[in-house]
Amino acid sequence: MKLGKKYDSGKFNNILESIEHSKSNKFLIENTSEIYNYNNTITLFSPHIFNIYKNLLSVYMDTITLDEKYFYKPELLSFDIYGTPDLWYLILWTNDISTVTEFSKSEIKVINDKGLDKINTVIEAYKSRLNLNHEDPYVISDSTLKKI
Repeated sequence: MKLGKKYDSGKFNNILESIEHSKSNKFLIENTSEIYNYNNTITLFSPHIFNIYKNLLSVYMDTITLDEKYFYKPELLSFDIYGTPDLWYLILWTNDISTVTEFSKSEIKVINDKGLDKINTVIEAYKSRLNLNHEDPYVISDSTLKKI
């Protein structure tokens, strides 16, 4: 599915326009993650909201053969499949890959058009919660971390 230029924060000619656009680009990883503040200095991203729905979204995942030109380059695959490099994290998440150094499997899963529609629905459902969280991140303490 080509999301089109509407969700491509890299389409702008200068960095300031790109940064401004990214603030409202609901598909970016930072706009789909909850933020945690630790010791008033470090802000951590939790696993994004899609983890809650991974089993339901699995029916919208297609398996593809990964050409070697995409090895270690999920942004390039994202651009070629979705029309924007911004969904690289969804490709890694879909395949339970933590870093780009692991992105060299011969077959991977990608979320299809219907799946992106469902993800859009999830984002819309959580939008107000995420906006509040971004304005006032959850504070976690040492005692909270010890419990985890």
